[in-house]
Amino acid sequence: LITNVPQLTLALHFADCVGIFFVDPVNRSIGAAHAGWRGTLQGVAARTVEAMVSQFDTDPANLLVAIGPSICRHCFEVGEDVASQFSCAFPFDSALLSQSGLAKWRVDLKMANRVILLQAGVKDLNIAVADECTCCNVDEFFSYRRDGATGRMGGWISLKPL
Repeated sequence: LITNVPQLTLALHFADCVGIFFVDPVNRSIGAAHAGWRGTLQGVAARTVEAMVSQFDTDPANLLVAIGPSICRHCFEVGEDVASQFSCAFPFDSALLSQSGLAKWRVDLKMANRVILLQAGVKDLNIAVADECTCCNVDEFFSYRRDGATGRMGGWISLKPL
């Protein structure tokens, strides 16, 4: 989702997935992306940057990006099928994956999306990553991985009028 229309709110709903919010303060445009493990592998964060470049002449180096609370690397456990996809997509970023048992792996979705944003040209200092884990913090967040059928959190972003 992207826009440059003031007061048009972009909203996301998620439980453990990564909510990513973008601001181009130079060209006054915003974006929002929902990155679960599939969206992360499909590069939804980079595609949002590309869309902002194409539609609003955004320079990725000017983007300010916030990665919201989501499941942490200690709680997001996957099988070998998903782990192998991450290994192929991020061959030089072994810190994204750690083995947690026989045929079980842990994936750091926040770090994966940070890597994608850096590769898309966003400056490291312009990426803020929330430390909170939706799965670990029982009293603060909903978590599909922890609870199964559950509620969702919401995140939104909009431009103020000039």
